[in-house]
Amino acid sequence: MQHLVNDVRQYDGYSRPLVEDGVWGPKTRSWVGWFQSRYGLDKDCIVGKATGGSLLIHGDDYYGGYNYCYKYLPSSW
Repeated sequence: MQHLVNDVRQYDGYSRPLVEDGVWGPKTRSWVGWFQSRYGLDKDCIVGKATGGSLLIHGDDYYGGYNYCYKYLPSSW
């Protein structure tokens, strides 16, 4: 999930803000909220089905889609 948030931030022309360590901390929570705002999702800073699905759509092809992160992120697909 951190990798996919970083992908989206990088696509916007910025640096990758999150350390990809698998730890859910305040910085990860904050950037999930940023992602939700960026894509018009309810900003609750939780990776539920809508946020997980959107991350899979907007992240890179290796981690996103039905690939690596699909089995780890909740989504409605």
